[in-house]
Amino acid sequence: MLGIMQGRLSKSLSGKIQEFPAKTWKKEFELANLIGIKKIEWILNYGELRLNPIFNIKNYSEVSSLQNIYDIQIPSLTLNCFVEAPFYKLNELTGLESDATDLLWIVKNLRHTKISTLVLPVVAESGIFQRYHLSNLINCLKGIENDLAEAKIKIAIECEFDINFMSILLNELNPRIFGINFDMGNSAALGHNPEEELSVCRNRIFNVHIKDRLLFGHSVNLGEGAVDFGKVANLLSAQDYKGNMILEAARDFEKDEFELVSSYVEFCKKLGWVE
Repeated sequence: MLGIMQGRLSKSLSGKIQEFPAKTWKKEFELANLIGIKKIEWILNYGELRLNPIFNIKNYSEVSSLQNIYDIQIPSLTLNCFVEAPFYKLNELTGLESDATDLLWIVKNLRHTKISTLVLPVVAESGIFQRYHLSNLINCLKGIENDLAEAKIKIAIECEFDINFMSILLNELNPRIFGINFDMGNSAALGHNPEEELSVCRNRIFNVHIKDRLLFGHSVNLGEGAVDFGKVANLLSAQDYKGNMILEAARDFEKDEFELVSSYVEFCKKLGWVE
């Protein structure tokens, strides 16, 4: 079922591509419903992490009400907070680093929600990723495995690095709790063969982001970049993937968000990604 990354139906407040829409998050439920989108992937910023309404039980009652009114699910949450300040390394680009206790706090404070998947981006914006960072990441995730199991929450890791690292990661972590967020745009931008990558991730794909990017370049409108959408659709279908398909396609700051996302939904219909 098609979903959308929270914030993509709102004007950016900071000029960032990815951010929590603090002033318009309520309106996005109505807009998603009008377009025919049935899921929203919630997002956490680093600076206002603990103030996010998803953690406040009083605010969450309003979230639940909006879900019921507009028939919208919130099955997943993107840990964008750990892009700016990772818990397994220092981000040399921002000079920030958080702690695994922050991830544990998030897990424990989502128990009143129905969120079952946390998407953990391990991406270029977090700085250089070395082999010892991979070991740190694995050790940190193993350290909260029991807490995740108790909360019935899985982690889908978005790996913007070498496929061999991805294979090591999957082999080291519990397959019932840890899997992959397949971001087709990031994969294509890295020059990965989708057949090879999806073969490595087989049965461990917990979430999918729909995006297009230029080879070794930035995000572009769907169909204008390096993603072979027909091949990706066929490969996911062959694996009988039936999980979240979340629109995270390029913003266009000169276009109306509602119209842009509507065009993306039409694109996805042709691929069979809209029920």
